[in-house]
Amino acid sequence: MDLAHEQYVAQLQLQLREAQAQLTLYAKDLRRVWVREREHARALHAATLQLQAFAKDLRTSYEAEKRKSHELEQAHYESLLRLTRAMRYRMMKALRILNASAITPKS
Repeated sequence: MDLAHEQYVAQLQLQLREAQAQLTLYAKDLRRVWVREREHARALHAATLQLQAFAKDLRTSYEAEKRKSHELEQAHYESLLRLTRAMRYRMMKALRILNASAITPKS
C-alpha cells in the first residue's frame, strides 16, 4: 500500500471513532431524555388518577348536597302547606263565629 492510501484509511478510522463517540453521546442523551419523559408520564398518570378520585368525591358530595337541598325544600314546602291549611281553618272558624253572631238576634 502506498502512503496516501494509508493516510486515507487512518483518516477514515479517525472519523469512524469520532462518529462512534458522537453516537455514544447521542445515545446517552436519548436515554436520559427517555428516562425523564417516562418519569414525567408516570407523574402525569398519577396526577390524572388523583384528579379522577377528586372528581368522583366531588360528584358524590355534590349529589349528596343536592339531595339534602331537595329534602329541605320539600320540608319547607310541607311546612308552608300546613301553615296555610291551619290559617285557612282558623279563618273559616272565625267566619263561622262571625256569621253565627250576625244571625243570632241580640237581646
